Amino acid sequence: TLLVRALGTLTAGDPGFRSADIMVFSVQPLEDRYPDEKTLDVLRADLLEALAGRPEIASATALTPLPRAPFSRQTTVRVAGDEEVPSEVTPTAAWVGVSPDYLATYDIELRSGRWITDADGRDAEPVAVVTEAFVRRYFPDRAPLGQRLVLDTDPSVPGPDPEPRRIVGVVADVALQRLEANAVPLPAVYLPTGQIPMRATAFAVRAAGPIEPLGRAIREAVATVD
Repeated sequence: TLLVRALGTLTAGDPGFRSADIMVFSVQPLEDRYPDEKTLDVLRADLLEALAGRPEIASATALTPLPRAPFSRQTTVRVAGDEEVPSEVTPTAAWVGVSPDYLATYDIELRSGRWITDADGRDAEPVAVVTEAFVRRYFPDRAPLGQRLVLDTDPSVPGPDPEPRRIVGVVADVALQRLEANAVPLPAVYLPTGQIPMRATAFAVRAAGPIEPLGRAIREAVATVD
């Protein structure tokens, strides 16, 4: 079943991105048809291509979870080379898996470095983009670009991810949870969808014109893929 809802109904206060002309939907691919990460990667790419080909759509991105959803995924954080801290005070951050058009879809500013690209796939160097809130908390007196992060993003596998991720960019803060107005944004890490396990995926679509035709445009685009 295709779930579609206006992202504007999820926001309160200033979320840090322009949400008025965005709609979102989620997909849960059947395991017998999409049994592994390779087939899921192809499905996401095909869906994004189909969405981008619609005249009603200005841009589209895959992501998980949605900004301003009732929860955010959390990961432990350690800078590679830094001394480990006791488990009861382990630093954490929210994390989001995103595709390259996330910044354009949500109209979020890149502050320094670079954003995620299609080249950041499963065979490429593991990378991450962090928010300004992340930099304020974990890099108050040193430059974040080029630093390597040890994260724990796969709940099905105990312990940290196999390889550290190099920070390649810094972006403006957005509210990744439903927060009260004027709440302080959480430190957050953006990871390429092509480098993390993602079966259930959400898509965000920005309208090229009026938002009302988006629901039909989304359904028709999805129908051409699956």
